[in-house]
Amino acid sequence: MITLVISIFIFNLVAFLMKKKLLPYEYYASILFGLLVSEIADRFTDKYNWYYFFEPYFIEGKTLLVLFGIYPAATMLIINWYPYHGSKKAKIFYLLFGPSSLPFTNG
Repeated sequence: MITLVISIFIFNLVAFLMKKKLLPYEYYASILFGLLVSEIADRFTDKYNWYYFFEPYFIEGKTLLVLFGIYPAATMLIINWYPYHGSKKAKIFYLLFGPSSLPFTNG
């Protein structure tokens, strides 16, 4: 649990201090869209009983901490590091491998 709290603090600190490339409403829209899609996916997996590895009927505090503590900050970091002005190769590498492909950017 202490690792989760430390992770939330670090993710939010980095997201708050980073130089932002987009407007605030673009970050909010991306975060809310991601939360909406995950909620829809959770509803369908619950309806068709596709949860076999845990009990979906109980809300866990750790899950809420991840959902509201880490997810928005991680989304901001991922969107901010996207190579908007990079080559097509850099964009494809970023989509396939994430921020680890940053050395291939042109800017």
